[in-house]
Amino acid sequence: MKQYRNAIRSQNLLKKALLDLLKEMDISKVTVKMVCDKSDLSRNTFYHHYADVYDILEEVQKELEEKCISSLDSVMQSESLGQVHSFFKTIFDFVSENLDSIKAILQNDNGGRFVERIKVVMIKRALRDNEAFHIKDERGYVIFLGIIFSGVLDLIKQYIYHKTDLTKDEIADEAYKIFMAGYNIYAD
Repeated sequence: MKQYRNAIRSQNLLKKALLDLLKEMDISKVTVKMVCDKSDLSRNTFYHHYADVYDILEEVQKELEEKCISSLDSVMQSESLGQVHSFFKTIFDFVSENLDSIKAILQNDNGGRFVERIKVVMIKRALRDNEAFHIKDERGYVIFLGIIFSGVLDLIKQYIYHKTDLTKDEIADEAYKIFMAGYNIYAD
């Protein structure tokens, strides 16, 4: 059991070191040596867990994606439009809780891929309840969701980089209002 805890501890130290470095530079400039120096772990330990720095980044992104899914699933239990407001609020709560990690990822070239993955997660979660929401035009609704969630992700970036004076709750409220206006076009 001790060895297992040590492995988790080492992986967490390596992930934290990478995220700290990503705040200062692009992933393409980060070396294994830099991550090892920052985490105070050996290269042997690094290579025991990861192939390269991109491998760590991929794991961090997957963990964030899984956290996002878990957060969204927790609010998508009922079949009412009231959950949609909670859905948007949960997205911004998730961002606030994981602000440093998300910001470090977004500051890098690889951030676009991560944003696209999160957008797909949000769309899939929203589509899961199509029947309950009486969607009459599924094709149009999918396009609508893509536009809505692209906008939400842009608002997340504005929120992260302090380019808006709105609070996360105010942004969630506005996203909900916009969603509801568009939803009425695609629902029975």
